[in-house]
Amino acid sequence: MAEDSDDDPVTDEIDVYLSQSLSDNLYLMQYPLRPKHMGYSHLDHLSARVKPKQKRVEIELALDTRSKNYSSSKGEQIAVNVDGNLPENAGDKVFTGSRMDKITLSCPPHTKSFSNCQYAIGLVKDGELHLTPLAAMVQMRPNFDYLDKADTRHRAEAANTSLGDGGESSQDETEEDPTPISMKVSRGESEEFKARRMASYEYVNQKREEERWVKMTYFSADSGLGDAERQQLQAGDYPQVSQFKISAQEYLHALIPPPCEDKSEKPAMPANVLSLKRNQQCLPMPANVLSLNELRRLDLNDQIKELLKNVKVIRFNQLVSFLAPGTDHQAILRSLQNMAVLVQGCWVVKSELLYPDEDKEDTRRKRRPNSVVSPELLRRVRDYAMWKFTHCRFVVRKDISSVVQLPSDDVKEILEKMSRLKARSGWEFMYEYDREFCERFPEIVQRQRNKWALLFHNLEQHFKMPKDGDKKALELEMVLLNQQPTERHRSRRLSSRSSPRKRTLSGRSQSDVSDLETDAAGEAKNLPGSGGA
Repeated sequence: MAEDSDDDPVTDEIDVYLSQSLSDNLYLMQYPLRPKHMGYSHLDHLSARVKPKQKRVEIELALDTRSKNYSSSKGEQIAVNVDGNLPENAGDKVFTGSRMDKITLSCPPHTKSFSNCQYAIGLVKDGELHLTPLAAMVQMRPNFDYLDKADTRHRAEAANTSLGDGGESSQDETEEDPTPISMKVSRGESEEFKARRMASYEYVNQKREEERWVKMTYFSADSGLGDAERQQLQAGDYPQVSQFKISAQEYLHALIPPPCEDKSEKPAMPANVLSLKRNQQCLPMPANVLSLNELRRLDLNDQIKELLKNVKVIRFNQLVSFLAPGTDHQAILRSLQNMAVLVQGCWVVKSELLYPDEDKEDTRRKRRPNSVVSPELLRRVRDYAMWKFTHCRFVVRKDISSVVQLPSDDVKEILEKMSRLKARSGWEFMYEYDREFCERFPEIVQRQRNKWALLFHNLEQHFKMPKDGDKKALELEMVLLNQQPTERHRSRRLSSRSSPRKRTLSGRSQSDVSDLETDAAGEAKNLPGSGGA
């Protein structure tokens, strides 16, 4: 064994990280019928769809009908056999023109045998290996279902032809007398019979067909959105020993708290973060308040996660001040990008952390006793509100409710955690634009813009949004970034005076009911202890 180790020495050691950002939706797509240098990237991708439970994928690719390798006569013959004489606007027509102009790639349904295998995608960057588990490994092959449709159509035409050759004898036939039907209640099937029925091909195929297709949008590998997705293959920073991130004095205080007579002053903290000094005074701690003493015992990733879940919105410099001195800023940024999104230079916690899928019924009632909205819809609505704040300083609750079709109370609850109500203006984002962060880290800002563009395409599949909304949002974001605070407030006042507003019989605008409450309501909300965001 010693000789073997001498002949094969260790040449290098690297750190290995596990990323879970894409583990639920990361597919490895193989094309066994095509060599590596002849892929499908040069073809136009018309559409894509997936059945998530079956891990079944279908991709439609446009054919180059002007290629020298394309047979026009064969293409026309296949189109005629499949579509026949259907009109151009027929919904069940396979090909759009008079020739076969596209092909479909698909994979068989996912089998349970893959779940026993552990495969992962690896990314080597900066001397670190980042692994992301695969959700599925699929092999894409051409799909010839349109030939089955052609065969079915030919059989139907042959049956109609034979019926026509027989004359009109069918019209002369007398109708058969109705047969009485007797109904009886059968016994429940046994467990053995039920197991056989559920294992039959007919039952399995029926269950497969019941799952609906989910439409997808294709982005090339060299696009900005594709780069944003690849960035999620990189895991955050996970320190092994969290105690060494704090000083020796703080570690001693964590082990042996000082006596309650300590009356030292408390440093300024957000409302949801309790200072270490207050914990030393043995004051009662509310259930929704985070103790800085307990926070320092966590590792860096959990510290950032708990801070984001408590404060919802935070500046980068403010976040750094809560962590142990000397913490690597790059490690903080890696964790931040996995758990928060950038809005006006500030970091806002991701909706997945506030509204997880495993949200229990009692937790949901505790959050809003009368709310029956699913966590998935709440995440979409909150993402839409955050997207609006990326390019708007103020948003109106009524405008959001009209798009997302959600009760105003639920929308108000979402807005309260990231903005403040301003009379006659709407909901203003929590903090001023952090231009200092944008100037220090332009690469992260651009990466976040790519993520917002990808999120916009996902939101427009569920909400009625303008097709070029992402481009207009980017233009408004640039204007908002270059504006000074005084210019922004002045333009806001001018626009509010000049814009026409509909009046009700009582003389108030229709927006007054939703967002434009009186100044007293907004001021009372900002008082200490009022519970406002």
